[in-house]
Amino acid sequence: MTQKLPKHIAQMVEKNNLALAIKTLADDANISMSDAKISIDAYEAQLKTQQDKKVQAIAHKQGVSMPSMPAQSAQSIQPLHQSPTQPTSALNAPTHSITAGLDQHLKHIGYKKPLLPYWAKRVIGIMLVIVLLGMLIWRLLT
Repeated sequence: MTQKLPKHIAQMVEKNNLALAIKTLADDANISMSDAKISIDAYEAQLKTQQDKKVQAIAHKQGVSMPSMPAQSAQSIQPLHQSPTQPTSALNAPTHSITAGLDQHLKHIGYKKPLLPYWAKRVIGIMLVIVLLGMLIWRLLT
């Protein structure tokens, strides 16, 4: 069934209220629950493929190479008693590619890292205030 779902039922599916969506669709369209489930499952699969395409497009824009989603999910599912067969550097490859993509984007927009990070400036400021107050109190007491 490739019919388009009503907007309120599509919102229920997107929010994962599947049982309520099936019941509402069956009541509204006057069809059986199994037919409603089939059409909602088809819509959910279509929604999943659209989301996968969006993720792939975003990854492509950022310069991150991603394998296709079914192959990725099949590789990530391993039994708990097995240790990963890949070395740890291969497990950090997605993180490395994201970091490299972010660095490339920051370089592209002309961002320069500051000499001191914000937290270091704040710590230096607090230490300076403590030292000045200490010197002031020492002068008053002596």
